[in-house]
Amino acid sequence: MMRRHGAVPPVEAAIGAVWSGCVGRVQAVDPGLLTVATKLALEHHLTAYDAAYVAAARLNGWTLVSLHVADLVSSDLAVLPEDV
Repeated sequence: MMRRHGAVPPVEAAIGAVWSGCVGRVQAVDPGLLTVATKLALEHHLTAYDAAYVAAARLNGWTLVSLHVADLVSSDLAVLPEDV
């Protein structure tokens, strides 16, 4: 990718590559996701960040893969990479 005044910075190129690979698979934050995430956060004592990942996975039928053993894997909210 080139700009008028030079090359696109590496971060912008990486974001563009990730975004183009995720077309149709990006979960928007909406009231439904926030409701599920809030319930999960309270029930499992998760951060809003972790609860949002779990909520997005559940709402879309995805398997959440994580190395966060203490909060996610040990509670059966995610699986380890080697388990997929």
